[in-house]
Amino acid sequence: MNNLIRNTLLPLFIMLSSLSCTAALAKDLSVEQFNVTAAREAYMEAQVNYDAATQSVKDQEKRVAQEQSRLKDQQQKQAAAKTRLTKAKSHLDKQLEYFDKVWKTNGN
Repeated sequence: MNNLIRNTLLPLFIMLSSLSCTAALAKDLSVEQFNVTAAREAYMEAQVNYDAATQSVKDQEKRVAQEQSRLKDQQQKQAAAKTRLTKAKSHLDKQLEYFDKVWKTNGN
């Protein structure tokens, strides 16, 4: 009987124990593979979001640069218009002054 236990049941017990360890390892590997897949998907989603945000920043910087260029052009036009306005005001003041002199000399 002792030989029967040693020769048959002990190897069978070892084999069954090893199978349960293998099943547990397979289950752990399956869980870990799922976790890695989930982490990889989260990383890829984060990468896509980062790339989109980076592109959005680049696009906005381009628009800002274009708007700054337009602003500079408008400021130059404003300065030229101010110069014309100042000259026109000066000319108007001279014409009004001359008109007042003529008006007064004509006795009005």
